Amino acid sequence: MKTFIEKLRTTKIAVKILSGKGIPYHSRYIATVKVNLLANLKKVIPERKPRSRKWLSTSVLCNQWSTSSAQFSSAEYFTNNILRPVLFEETSLFVPNSAICIDIAPYRQLQELIGQSWQTMGTNISLNLCDPKDNLKSILQGLGKLYNVGLQLDLAKLYPSVKYPVSRGTPMISPLVRWEHSYDWYIANFKLHEKLIFGKRMVAIAIVDEDFRYIEGHVIDGRNLFPAAGYLCLIWETFGMMMGQLYTEISIVMENVKFNRATIVPKVGKVEMMVMIQKGSGKFEVVEGGATIVTGKIRIAMNLSKEMILNHSYKRNFDKETEELEGKDIYKEFKLRGYQYKGLFRSIRSASVSREKGHIEWKGNWVAYIDNIFQMKIFNLDTRDLFVPTGIQKLVIDTNAHQQYLQNVSSTKKYIPVQFFKNVDMIAAVGVEIHKLRISEIAKKRPISDPVIEEYKFTAYRDKKETSLREILTLSVHITLENIPMIKMKTIELVTDEDNISTEKLVSPMILDILKNSPLVEADVNILVSRNKLKDIPKHITVLEPNMVKTGDTTPFAIGYGLLKNGEKDSLKKLLRFTKNAAFLLSREKKNTQLDLSILQKFQLRIVLEKCTFEESWILLKKINKIPEQTMIKEPGGNIFRAVLIQDLQAPKFSLKLPLFSKQLETDLVTNVLRPGNIWGSYRHQLLPSREPKLTYHAIINQVTRGDLSTIRWIEGVLVDVGLWELTATGELIMQTIIKSRT
Repeated sequence: MKTFIEKLRTTKIAVKILSGKGIPYHSRYIATVKVNLLANLKKVIPERKPRSRKWLSTSVLCNQWSTSSAQFSSAEYFTNNILRPVLFEETSLFVPNSAICIDIAPYRQLQELIGQSWQTMGTNISLNLCDPKDNLKSILQGLGKLYNVGLQLDLAKLYPSVKYPVSRGTPMISPLVRWEHSYDWYIANFKLHEKLIFGKRMVAIAIVDEDFRYIEGHVIDGRNLFPAAGYLCLIWETFGMMMGQLYTEISIVMENVKFNRATIVPKVGKVEMMVMIQKGSGKFEVVEGGATIVTGKIRIAMNLSKEMILNHSYKRNFDKETEELEGKDIYKEFKLRGYQYKGLFRSIRSASVSREKGHIEWKGNWVAYIDNIFQMKIFNLDTRDLFVPTGIQKLVIDTNAHQQYLQNVSSTKKYIPVQFFKNVDMIAAVGVEIHKLRISEIAKKRPISDPVIEEYKFTAYRDKKETSLREILTLSVHITLENIPMIKMKTIELVTDEDNISTEKLVSPMILDILKNSPLVEADVNILVSRNKLKDIPKHITVLEPNMVKTGDTTPFAIGYGLLKNGEKDSLKKLLRFTKNAAFLLSREKKNTQLDLSILQKFQLRIVLEKCTFEESWILLKKINKIPEQTMIKEPGGNIFRAVLIQDLQAPKFSLKLPLFSKQLETDLVTNVLRPGNIWGSYRHQLLPSREPKLTYHAIINQVTRGDLSTIRWIEGVLVDVGLWELTATGELIMQTIIKSRT
């Protein structure tokens, strides 16, 4: 037997040994059991039943299918089936090609036979018990395959019958059915565009539209502008629809393109554009809101070798320069100029220091790809002004070269080289050449708030120098924030019934304005005053009665009136109760008034700052906080050291034993700077004084901000030597130089 099997296999005949338990089925060797087998089968199948027309017999010859013995399912039929050979090949000729074959058997013998010999069959599904560990899974998988090929199964037969109505609390089956989303499957998307009979098309652009959602990443100076490359692709797409082809498969040339104005894409709503292309001439227009915004000419690129001028000599010389700038460096520079690109419009991955060479990542979007090529021209400009494209002399797109390059790139991320040739004013990337791209400067949007212009200068702590009230309050607030870091600063200004203070004399409005100039600090400005004492208090300032303040509600900065005056201690006691440990108290005293300094020792206070205005003296006090020996305390966010900077060459060497240093450190301030004359202070940011007009001999008129007529100012001109030309008697021109000397 083994020799015979090997002989068959050498002739490439599929052979498989079956486990028949020693019984030679479908052969004459079991003819002796015919009588007993028939008798037993009649007990199982007592009545015969007609077979379906779909039942093709493999034990009866096809010319005998019309006989009575072959038309019924009976004990005689199955006895004959076991004794006769299997006529599989003859019967398979009657199976239609679109038939569904279901194999029900304990073994997978028929599957291999069908796979090798019955290849014309439409569908082959096995319900065999191929998995001995989980037979139920094999059956259910087979039923699922039957459903997928279109058979409607009555799956209710698999479950016990349900008697309605069901009992309360029976769970629903629908929440148990979920879609499988663990894998992403990509399918081909073939968009069929209707062929345009006339070269006119309306396009509605909206951010909510999935096709235009990427445009929200094209933000310039805070405005979401429709990209210039977007107009070109709309024209290109319309041109392809006129030809009845997919536009990304058409190589084209655009010439004399002009961008007349930009279009802002709203966050809500849509923008409608009309794209018109003249047949024959190829001249196009893009109209929005009744105005022409883009014009030019488009045609098919018949001979790309003549249309494109890029040759290998350029590339050979250009590849020598390395690309050291990364994408984050490039778009940081763009952001400083006013371009807030996001998403697909941040695809430049590297560039050279000369900004004439780089790589752009291809993300499957032609608008973003061409716009990133435009960015290389803008990035090459050594300026911080804002520029946008306004015209193109010639644009060539070679779709075949572009697709071929992408197919040759094996990596997942596809980077395309881009080069800017300054001597011929051309930008070239794979499949795209842009000749003489014109860009023009546009006016930047004015900021909502004016910038805070300050100077950094030394300020003495206790020189009692007369200065402006705003500078005194700024120093006090900044010292508080430096010594008590916080995100939300709460201030209290206490006005008692005895204080002769009007609403105009309150300093809380000015403190609120100072805190607004600190963007990282949230202001919580409060005034403690009796009801109806003050009126018309500005907004954003909370007015409370003294008895409404909770004991645990403490503040780091408080303002009071006459806190160091003899006999006036109630106000000080209230503020000490409302302030936290190491807090600052700003006392507003009348000028040339005797102060009771014994209060400092009694209430554990130290004088930090002493300044004055024309009418009042201002003294900043600090609650004493014990300083650790290592001069370091714990603060939110980390440890803060006490710093001493000595800027006096004549000062003694630093030592805590010297009163010059020890008394200053008792104030527990973070920053302490010693200047000549034993003057302690620190460096602070102060507002620059406003510029005042002055007389000049020469001035010009100019705009401070380009495009903003409200910024027209007289600006002092530069005085130069003036030459006067005179005509002499001999007809010669001579120049007399007059040197101006004005005092």
